[in-house]
Amino acid sequence: MPRDETLVDLSNGLPLSSLEEGRPFFGRVEDAPVYVLSRKSSIVAYSAVCSHLGGPLQDGLVDGPYIRCPWHHACFDLDSGKALAAPAFNALQRYGVEVRGGMVKVSKQRQVAKPQHALPSRSASDRGRFVIIGGGAAGFAAAHALRAKDWRGRILMYSGDGEAPYDRTLLTKDYLDGHFGDDRLEVAKNALGKLDVDLELRVNVEALEPANNALHLADGRRQIYDKLLLATGSAPKRLDISGADGPNVFVLRTLADCRRILNAASHARRAVIVGGSFIGLEAAASLTSRGISVAVVVPQFHPMEKLLGRALSDLITQTLSAKGVEFHFGRKPARIDGNLVMLDNGDSLEADFTLVGIGVTPNIELARSAGIAVDEGVVVDKYLHTSDQNIYAAGDIASWPYESDRQRIRTEHWVVAQRQGQAAAANMLGDERPLRLVPFFWSKFFDLSFRYIGHARTWNRVTVEGDLRRRDAVLRYSMDGREAAVATIGRDLDCLRLEREFYARLGEDGGERIRRPNGRRIAS
Repeated sequence: MPRDETLVDLSNGLPLSSLEEGRPFFGRVEDAPVYVLSRKSSIVAYSAVCSHLGGPLQDGLVDGPYIRCPWHHACFDLDSGKALAAPAFNALQRYGVEVRGGMVKVSKQRQVAKPQHALPSRSASDRGRFVIIGGGAAGFAAAHALRAKDWRGRILMYSGDGEAPYDRTLLTKDYLDGHFGDDRLEVAKNALGKLDVDLELRVNVEALEPANNALHLADGRRQIYDKLLLATGSAPKRLDISGADGPNVFVLRTLADCRRILNAASHARRAVIVGGSFIGLEAAASLTSRGISVAVVVPQFHPMEKLLGRALSDLITQTLSAKGVEFHFGRKPARIDGNLVMLDNGDSLEADFTLVGIGVTPNIELARSAGIAVDEGVVVDKYLHTSDQNIYAAGDIASWPYESDRQRIRTEHWVVAQRQGQAAAANMLGDERPLRLVPFFWSKFFDLSFRYIGHARTWNRVTVEGDLRRRDAVLRYSMDGREAAVATIGRDLDCLRLEREFYARLGEDGGERIRRPNGRRIAS
């Protein structure tokens, strides 16, 4: 990270009088941004770089006892540096502090951060057994939270993926465009092995036996559990046309998928992307950045208009078009013949490979076949219980009550899945903590990046404040005068403040604490 010369070098000393009780002072130690905090006669210093992907906390929101990252809305405790809410799992790095002669000096030597989890004893099997099915966002977050909350029993995780949990959001963005390598994909510095989680990869759970708290693996084994979390995620939809199963036709869901695409891209000139989903359009930007000529075939004239509205939809496609992405609006593929994608109007597109991004389907068959209640997802209550009180569900598959029991939604957002995993873990331990969660996601296409909070399944008004062309705007989605969601471009701090307002509706502050009706704050 380049040195920010506008920040005070705290290693040279800072007058003690410069510190305001409870307010962080942002400076640097050499090239590293650091904040100093004075609280109740104690002075601490922590890294001012988010432990998730390095967001600058000095540009974030200081909100009572919390500091929130402007990029992906991770939340940290100011006093301890502890990560309180995903997508961050690791505490902020602590620095040494010396107070002498009215001056505060921050040591260049960083202190080793204490792990945010408890390791079980070898008698863990005597303390109970929790099983997690799925090694994605919700599954990892739940396992991490169980240890952070001092669960010392066994944790078994079964994943159909071939890799330990990784940050799937990066696959279509920084990993596909080449900015990040494998070393940046790990969701946290604490590998599951360090959390003493028994992880089995490429393992499928074939059936559940809820009446006996048991599951059956595809290899014939039977496993007993005390509590079980379903976090089976989604599967990409496939094209139902001739040639769709060809060797140069890909979907992008897993790291293995992405590596196959990167291998094809290494000797490709042209690619066709079918579908106007986030996966399809983010991949279009990333592949174009690699110098590949990309054509996008999409049945709509305004992709994602139902989710984002006409103005933001058009801004995304205009941004992509300006960088050379070729759109074929209102078209569908009819068949794929080798290196040609034939469209429904008779046109053909040359493609060294084709990427299909037409959405995903939640993996709910395991729950359905076990007699667990499902609708468009696995039905859960506000505690993430399924219809079986020993089985919980989180992530893409969870159909959960949002704002009230009358509104049930299912989302496919990374941070939502992680925070649901954290909430499910607390409830598996008996906290009975209701899920009060405001959906949040982000996306980027070249120099266009936006954040979205809330949930607007339908709306009858979109208000744009600011200038979309200058990448400086707030879009408000309202239904009958009630604001349901907000998207921001170039206004990260405003987005954090607006998110806080959404949480206030739920009686929640968006960190690790909730408020009782009388306003008294309690630990969850």
